[in-house]
Amino acid sequence: MQTLNGLRYECMRQARAQFINCSLFLKTQKTYGVCLKTAEAKDFCDMLSLGAPKGFFNLDQLTKVLQVVAKLQYQKSFETEAQTAIEPKKSYLDRFIRILQTKISFAFGSTRELIQWMDLSGTGTIKPEEFLLAVRFFVRGATFSESMLVFKQLDATQDGFLDEKELEKIIPDSK
Repeated sequence: MQTLNGLRYECMRQARAQFINCSLFLKTQKTYGVCLKTAEAKDFCDMLSLGAPKGFFNLDQLTKVLQVVAKLQYQKSFETEAQTAIEPKKSYLDRFIRILQTKISFAFGSTRELIQWMDLSGTGTIKPEEFLLAVRFFVRGATFSESMLVFKQLDATQDGFLDEKELEKIIPDSK
């Protein structure tokens, strides 16, 4: 996490603005030794390019990503193999949903916070592509099919969008 914070600080120092040139960011990323697999790097770059002009990354998005990464790393440090071994076996999709719920519940205190983070278009509802991006952020290796199955399961009104009430299934204890 210190490496990522160092990367963020250096990018902000070099950019002196909300946006940083993609090539400058990638050069700074290599300097700090932040290495991502190809699929992770694409998702990471896609997330950073949201709300930024072509050829630039949005440093506000980097801040949001790092906040979630920090929370997830903190949670992971307390997980044990024993807890996983004790849990009853569930279907693959149930396990996938449980992992997603756990990570999202830990990262966000309420459904409203989750919507603010996921709602990249500012509509107050979550489109399938916004949901896909968020799921891939939280669950490494999540496929399009898995994400869309969960989306359809959550979309009680079948309108093609997720609203606050529908997302309460992911953060059940939020108010």
